[in-house]
Parts: sequence; structure tokens; C-alpha cells
Amino acid sequence: MDVFLNLSSLKTVNLGFYNFVGELPDSLSVMLNLETFDVSSNRISGRIPAGICQGSGISRLQVLYLQNNRLTGSIPASVCNCSQLVSLDLSFNLLTGKISESFRYLSKLQDLIIWMILLTDEIPEELMYVKTLENLILDFNSLTDSIPASLSNCTNLNQISLSNNKLGGEIPAALDGLSNLAILKLGNNSFSGRIPLELDDGKSLERLDLNTNQLIRFV
Repeated sequence: MDVFLNLSSLKTVNLGFYNFVGELPDSLSVMLNLETFDVSSNRISGRIPAGICQGSGISRLQVLYLQNNRLTGSIPASVCNCSQLVSLDLSFNLLTGKISESFRYLSKLQDLIIWMILLTDEIPEELMYVKTLENLILDFNSLTDSIPASLSNCTNLNQISLSNNKLGGEIPAALDGLSNLAILKLGNNSFSGRIPLELDDGKSLERLDLNTNQLIRFV
């Protein structure tokens, strides 16, 4: 990493699938021109650096791929300082905690992919402010409570994938307002009540998975 830190104009670091070990240094925050940081599918351990996107100046980071490693701890609040972030993938790690309400400040985020880790708590209502969001993929966690109806404000959503969690309540009929929604996966949860008939109007919907819930019928 010392080599990369000395390359002050570096914009892209792509080091996926190299079997790297060790931890990510806090000094990542000094790479002010970095736009893409991909160290996916390695054996990186430890925590996500708390100082990420907290260097002097405005962070230019757009792509942060840390998936398929051995990262532990919680998702640092400083991730929400990555104001230019477009794609975030933290899947297949040992991360714990919840999705912070501060994610509302990621105003350019299109892909929020955090599946197969140890997320708990609820999906924050504040995601409604991320109007650019296209893919929300949070499968195989321990998320609770219900789906926020306010997600219908994210009109660019193409995929909502929340299967294999502990979500319940009714499926919000407001999701029918997502005219671009092609994939809705809610299987293996505890949703109850009736399947909203509005979903049947989704002309863009290509895949609908509601298996293993407590639903009864369309209404």
C-alpha cells in the first residue's frame, strides 16, 4: 500500500482476486484523487478504515468494492462522507451492525450491495433521499421490521432484493409506483397479509419472488 500512497495522481486501484492478506490502512484517506478502489475477493481482514473519505479536500471516490473478504466490525459512519460514491459493495464479509441513516447523504449512489454479512436492525427510511438508487441488494442478513413505503420515492430503482432476512409486515402497495422495477425478491421472510394487486400492474417487472412468507392472495 505504501507504493500506492506515494502515487498522488492515482485514480484507479483494481486488485481483485489476488489473495492479498492483511488490513487496509487508515492512510487510504490521503489518496485524494482516487475514484475506484477494488480489492474484492481477497483475504483482507480487520476493519474498514474509519478515516475513509475523511482526508483533506473533497473525496472523489465513486466505486468502493470490498466484497468477499474477511472484514469485521461495523460499517464506519465516514463512508457517508464519500459524497461522489456511485457503487458500494461490502458483501460476503463478517461485518456487523446496521445501515446508517446517514446513507441519505450519498446522493449519487446507484448500487447499494450489502448481502451475506451480519446486518441487523431495519432498513432506514432515510434511503428515500437517495433518488439515484437503482439496485438495493441486502439478501441474507438479519434485517427486521418492514419495508419502508418511502422507498417508492427512489423512482430509478431497478432491483430490490431483500430475501432471507427477518422482515415482516405487509408488502407496501406504494412499490407499484416504481415504474422501472424489474426484480423484486422478498422470499424467505415473514411478510403477511395480501399480495398487493398493484404489483400486477408493474409493466417492467420481470422477476417476482415471494416464496416462504405468510402471504395469502392478491387483493
